[in-house]
Amino acid sequence: MNTLNLYLRIVLVRLQARMEYKFNFFSDLLVTVVTSLVTYGGIWVMFKNFDTINGWTYYEVVLLYTLNFIVAGIAGFVFYAPMMNLEEMIQTGSFDSILVRPINPFMNLISTSFTHTHLAHVVTGTIVFFYTLNKLDIAWTFAKAVFLIFIIIGGVLIQASMLIITGSLGFWIIKSTAVVDLSVNPRSGIRRFLTFPISIFEKWVQLILTFILPYAFINYYPSCYLLNKSIVLFHPALKYGTPIVGILFFLFAYFLVWKNGLKNYKSTGS
Repeated sequence: MNTLNLYLRIVLVRLQARMEYKFNFFSDLLVTVVTSLVTYGGIWVMFKNFDTINGWTYYEVVLLYTLNFIVAGIAGFVFYAPMMNLEEMIQTGSFDSILVRPINPFMNLISTSFTHTHLAHVVTGTIVFFYTLNKLDIAWTFAKAVFLIFIIIGGVLIQASMLIITGSLGFWIIKSTAVVDLSVNPRSGIRRFLTFPISIFEKWVQLILTFILPYAFINYYPSCYLLNKSIVLFHPALKYGTPIVGILFFLFAYFLVWKNGLKNYKSTGS
């Protein structure tokens, strides 16, 4: 708890420092919001030509995209910049400073930087999310509302795990930033598969996004649960799996990838 409080204080101080340059700070956020709205506009244009996509209506697809958008924004705010910077820190030897401080190296690393533009993803996504829920005929119960919170948490853990895994590759390979970007870029990365229901893709893609890179648990399976859809791939129980998959995947990323990466690290001596 003390470590978490320290992290929040560091983020707050650095956020205040960035806001000293208000024009740059808010212009970055505005550009991110506009880019996000363009993507939503693209989905709208597509549905001007199609009533449904594999049984999914316009607002159901918007729900899919928005769940992914919010989760990626939260995880990206915390983990994107540190994992993108890790490669350079290892190559230059500045990662040594992470190891000599009296704090968990992982917490130390993610407190070094953050990506404030991801806040725009979270805010924009949240607004669109509640607007979309108002357009959908979802039979809300207390259990479903509570489970929605666990869906968001599980999704964040899955996306964070992908960032940790791809960033930690810097301990073994020379160039890892491209792999990090591949895991989170919504236009050219793996996340582009999540814009639409994965049921439209080939079986091998569905298998990968469910059992190897479990991105489908970020939005597809949770949306099937929220919308009471029966078109759940492989097994109906998967629509409840996001929190469990998130925890297990994060433990795998931290203990088996990050920890082994630390053991593999050799200082440049510079």
